[in-house]
Amino acid sequence: MKGQKRQEKRCKAMVEDWADRLGISAWCLINVRFSTDIDGERITAECTPDWEYEQAGIKFNLPTCAVQTDERLEAAVVHELVHILTAPMEQKLRKRDALLGELSVEKITKAIIRAAK
Repeated sequence: MKGQKRQEKRCKAMVEDWADRLGISAWCLINVRFSTDIDGERITAECTPDWEYEQAGIKFNLPTCAVQTDERLEAAVVHELVHILTAPMEQKLRKRDALLGELSVEKITKAIIRAAK
């Protein structure tokens, strides 16, 4: 993909910045990875928190990242980091209602982004 290194650097910088701002980097190891073949154009990133071991993976869909504004990509980064923060709660919620967990994460994300402005 043309501009792949630039997109990788852009995503990593946002993850580092926001993980630090949210206090996550102090206790969680985040493995940032990249893909050019995640199913679905709407998917910017996927998070796989392993909260029991204070680790998480975030995989970015580079073609989608490449067409997003910094503001939109930043919101996606914060969204994935909120998944890390809420992972224990989400694990319980997903057994009952997967959409409720996702809705909660999105509402928290919007509150964080708004408060940061």
